[in-house]
Amino acid sequence: MTTDNRYNSHVMYIDGNTVRKEMVALPVQKPFVEHKKKINRRLSAAEKPANLGVLSVLGIVVAAIITLLLCIDYVQLQTDTRVRLENINKLEEELASLVSANKLLESEVTSYIDLDYVYNVATEELGMRYPTNAQIIYYTSTESEYVRQFGEISEVGSNNTK
Repeated sequence: MTTDNRYNSHVMYIDGNTVRKEMVALPVQKPFVEHKKKINRRLSAAEKPANLGVLSVLGIVVAAIITLLLCIDYVQLQTDTRVRLENINKLEEELASLVSANKLLESEVTSYIDLDYVYNVATEELGMRYPTNAQIIYYTSTESEYVRQFGEISEVGSNNTK
Protein backbone atom coordinates (compact mmCIF):
# COMPACT_ATOMS: atom_id res chain seq x y z
CA MET A 1 0.00 0.00 0.00
CA THR A 2 1.36 3.37 -1.04
CA THR A 3 0.31 6.84 -0.03
CA ASP A 4 -0.27 9.60 -2.51
CA ASN A 5 0.31 12.90 -0.75
CA ARG A 6 -1.24 14.99 -3.48
CA TYR A 7 -4.77 13.91 -2.69
CA ASN A 8 -4.19 13.08 0.93
CA SER A 9 -5.66 9.66 0.39
CA HIS A 10 -4.35 6.13 0.31
CA VAL A 11 -4.01 4.25 -2.96
CA MET A 12 -3.90 0.48 -2.91
CA TYR A 13 -2.77 -1.81 -5.70
CA ILE A 14 -4.08 -5.28 -6.13
CA ASP A 15 -1.73 -7.74 -7.78
CA GLY A 16 -2.86 -10.89 -9.46
CA ASN A 17 -3.36 -12.62 -12.83
CA THR A 18 -5.72 -9.86 -13.91
CA VAL A 19 -4.93 -6.35 -14.98
CA ARG A 20 -3.71 -4.11 -12.30
CA LYS A 21 -6.51 -2.08 -10.85
CA GLU A 22 -6.14 0.97 -8.75
CA MET A 23 -8.25 1.08 -5.72
CA VAL A 24 -8.84 4.38 -3.96
CA ALA A 25 -9.45 4.24 -0.29
CA LEU A 26 -11.69 6.72 1.46
CA PRO A 27 -9.87 9.78 2.68
CA VAL A 28 -8.88 9.78 6.25
CA GLN A 29 -11.23 11.96 8.17
CA LYS A 30 -9.63 14.81 9.94
CA PRO A 31 -10.70 15.61 13.41
CA PHE A 32 -13.90 17.61 13.83
CA VAL A 33 -12.05 20.64 15.18
CA GLU A 34 -10.11 21.17 11.93
CA HIS A 35 -13.29 20.91 9.89
CA LYS A 36 -14.97 23.47 12.14
CA LYS A 37 -12.03 25.86 11.74
CA LYS A 38 -12.40 25.71 7.93
CA ILE A 39 -16.10 26.52 8.19
CA ASN A 40 -15.36 29.41 10.54
CA ARG A 41 -12.74 30.75 8.13
CA ARG A 42 -15.22 30.59 5.27
CA LEU A 43 -17.92 32.33 7.31
CA SER A 44 -15.60 35.06 8.51
CA ALA A 45 -14.50 35.70 4.94
CA ALA A 46 -18.14 35.97 3.85
CA GLU A 47 -19.03 38.26 6.76
CA LYS A 48 -16.32 40.77 5.97
CA PRO A 49 -17.83 43.83 4.31
CA ALA A 50 -16.76 44.54 0.81
CA ASN A 51 -14.23 47.29 0.58
CA LEU A 52 -16.01 50.32 -0.83
CA GLY A 53 -13.93 53.09 -2.25
CA VAL A 54 -14.15 56.62 -0.96
CA LEU A 55 -15.77 57.76 -4.20
CA SER A 56 -18.44 55.07 -3.96
CA VAL A 57 -19.34 56.05 -0.41
CA LEU A 58 -19.32 59.73 -1.35
CA GLY A 59 -21.59 59.02 -4.34
CA ILE A 60 -24.06 57.11 -2.19
CA VAL A 61 -24.13 59.91 0.40
CA VAL A 62 -24.68 62.57 -2.28
CA ALA A 63 -27.47 60.52 -3.86
CA ALA A 64 -29.14 60.08 -0.46
CA ILE A 65 -28.91 63.81 0.28
CA ILE A 66 -30.36 64.72 -3.12
CA THR A 67 -33.19 62.23 -2.61
CA LEU A 68 -33.92 63.66 0.84
CA LEU A 69 -33.97 67.23 -0.50
CA LEU A 70 -36.31 66.24 -3.33
CA CYS A 71 -38.67 64.57 -0.87
CA ILE A 72 -38.69 67.65 1.37
CA ASP A 73 -39.36 69.90 -1.63
CA TYR A 74 -42.20 67.64 -2.77
CA VAL A 75 -43.83 67.73 0.66
CA GLN A 76 -43.53 71.54 0.76
CA LEU A 77 -45.14 71.86 -2.68
CA GLN A 78 -48.00 69.59 -1.64
CA THR A 79 -48.53 71.65 1.52
CA ASP A 80 -48.46 74.94 -0.41
CA THR A 81 -50.96 73.59 -2.91
CA ARG A 82 -53.33 72.43 -0.17
CA VAL A 83 -53.09 75.79 1.66
CA ARG A 84 -53.78 77.72 -1.55
CA LEU A 85 -56.78 75.56 -2.40
CA GLU A 86 -58.20 76.10 1.09
CA ASN A 87 -57.65 79.86 0.70
CA ILE A 88 -59.40 79.82 -2.69
CA ASN A 89 -62.36 77.97 -1.17
CA LYS A 90 -62.62 80.53 1.65
CA LEU A 91 -62.46 83.42 -0.83
CA GLU A 92 -65.13 81.82 -3.04
CA GLU A 93 -67.41 81.41 -0.02
CA GLU A 94 -66.80 85.05 0.96
CA LEU A 95 -67.54 86.18 -2.60
CA ALA A 96 -70.78 84.20 -2.67
CA SER A 97 -71.91 85.73 0.64
CA LEU A 98 -71.00 89.25 -0.54
CA VAL A 99 -72.90 88.78 -3.83
CA SER A 100 -76.01 87.59 -1.97
CA ALA A 101 -75.74 90.49 0.51
CA ASN A 102 -75.35 92.93 -2.41
CA LYS A 103 -78.44 91.57 -4.14
CA LEU A 104 -80.41 91.84 -0.90
CA LEU A 105 -79.33 95.46 -0.37
CA GLU A 106 -80.09 96.33 -3.99
CA SER A 107 -83.59 94.92 -3.70
CA GLU A 108 -84.13 96.89 -0.45
CA VAL A 109 -82.96 100.13 -2.09
CA THR A 110 -85.16 99.68 -5.14
CA SER A 111 -88.14 98.89 -2.92
CA TYR A 112 -87.73 102.19 -1.03
CA ILE A 113 -87.80 104.32 -4.17
CA ASP A 114 -91.35 105.25 -5.01
CA LEU A 115 -91.32 106.96 -8.41
CA ASP A 116 -94.90 108.20 -8.04
CA TYR A 117 -93.99 109.92 -4.78
CA VAL A 118 -90.95 111.56 -6.42
CA TYR A 119 -93.12 112.81 -9.31
CA ASN A 120 -95.80 114.19 -6.97
CA VAL A 121 -93.27 116.03 -4.79
CA ALA A 122 -91.47 117.46 -7.82
CA THR A 123 -94.58 118.69 -9.60
CA GLU A 124 -96.82 119.74 -6.71
CA GLU A 125 -94.46 120.93 -3.98
CA LEU A 126 -91.53 122.16 -6.01
CA GLY A 127 -93.44 123.34 -9.06
CA MET A 128 -91.36 121.45 -11.57
CA ARG A 129 -92.63 120.64 -15.04
CA TYR A 130 -91.40 118.73 -18.05
CA PRO A 131 -89.40 120.97 -20.39
CA THR A 132 -91.01 122.26 -23.57
CA ASN A 133 -89.39 121.93 -26.99
CA ALA A 134 -88.28 125.55 -26.86
CA GLN A 135 -86.35 124.90 -23.64
CA ILE A 136 -84.38 121.95 -25.00
CA ILE A 137 -80.96 122.88 -26.43
CA TYR A 138 -78.95 120.24 -28.28
CA TYR A 139 -75.18 120.38 -28.13
CA THR A 140 -72.92 118.55 -30.55
CA SER A 141 -69.59 117.56 -29.09
CA THR A 142 -66.42 116.86 -31.03
CA GLU A 143 -65.23 114.45 -28.35
CA SER A 144 -67.38 111.45 -27.69
CA GLU A 145 -66.16 110.66 -24.18
CA TYR A 146 -67.26 113.60 -22.01
CA VAL A 147 -68.02 117.28 -22.06
CA ARG A 148 -66.40 119.97 -19.90
CA GLN A 149 -68.32 123.16 -19.58
CA PHE A 150 -66.12 126.18 -18.88
CA GLY A 151 -68.80 128.77 -19.57
CA GLU A 152 -72.38 129.31 -20.68
CA ILE A 153 -73.63 127.37 -23.68
CA SER A 154 -74.40 129.69 -26.56
CA GLU A 155 -78.00 130.16 -27.57
CA VAL A 156 -78.99 128.04 -30.53
CA GLY A 157 -82.43 129.54 -31.09
CA SER A 158 -83.56 133.15 -30.99
CA ASN A 159 -85.64 132.67 -27.82
CA ASN A 160 -84.40 130.92 -24.69
CA THR A 161 -87.26 130.55 -22.27
CA LYS A 162 -86.42 129.73 -18.71
